[in-house]
Amino acid sequence: MIVTYLGHSGFLIETDKNYLLFDSIAADELTPRMLAHPFSHGTMPALNPAKELLVFVSHAHPDHFSKRIWDLRNKYPQVKYFLSSDIDMAPLCQASYISGPDDPSVFITEPGQSYNPALSSGCSLLIETLPSTDEGVAFFLTLDGVTIYHAGDLHAWCWDPVPEGQEDEELRKFLEYTKPIAGRKVDVAFLLLDPRLDLFPYTGMDQYLQLLDITYPFPMHFWKDYAFLRAYKESAEENPLRDKLILIERENQSFTLPL
Repeated sequence: MIVTYLGHSGFLIETDKNYLLFDSIAADELTPRMLAHPFSHGTMPALNPAKELLVFVSHAHPDHFSKRIWDLRNKYPQVKYFLSSDIDMAPLCQASYISGPDDPSVFITEPGQSYNPALSSGCSLLIETLPSTDEGVAFFLTLDGVTIYHAGDLHAWCWDPVPEGQEDEELRKFLEYTKPIAGRKVDVAFLLLDPRLDLFPYTGMDQYLQLLDITYPFPMHFWKDYAFLRAYKESAEENPLRDKLILIERENQSFTLPL
């Protein structure tokens, strides 16, 4: 398996028979709000058109949902889209990105559901969705026995201190929403590590590493702050699990994993 970091929360996975694309954004789609922080955007590499391409979009936020994904149909005939239900389909139909609500290549996913779509590659795929603490869904995939998790924006968004004796509502929601996958084995996980949470920047990632048995945990949503990733990994004396983090050092960096 080859994992390529495309920027922000965007990743491309290549297997023997499939590609899986997650939350990829093009450089010319950045909004002023996204540009308020350094935003990373890689370049979509050329793909083998003989392989099936599975495109996943966790939610409608512009730093996760790109209109450019529809252009992939022009190059890659074996493409399927798995979109979160918070994405408005009406403008996509009006713009002829999709043929309509019954477009056979587009699958709408709801939180807290499981799906077993038929793939032209012949591989088996189980999609399990979790509700997000922000918008949309997180994806837990089992592809021919390999488990892959993309968190979308499901994170412990702990921005502010909580008065002593009170429960952190953001952390409570995170633990509730991730309960269905607690303790599970994950081969590859894409997890948020957001430096904007300046008071509690490590809480969400720490929770994920404790919650799941992850072989290869990749950071995302880190706003091009590669030094922040290194600082997290180097603080393993506080939490030994932090040393498991796969360090990303640049856009379009690829990792070959023995899976």
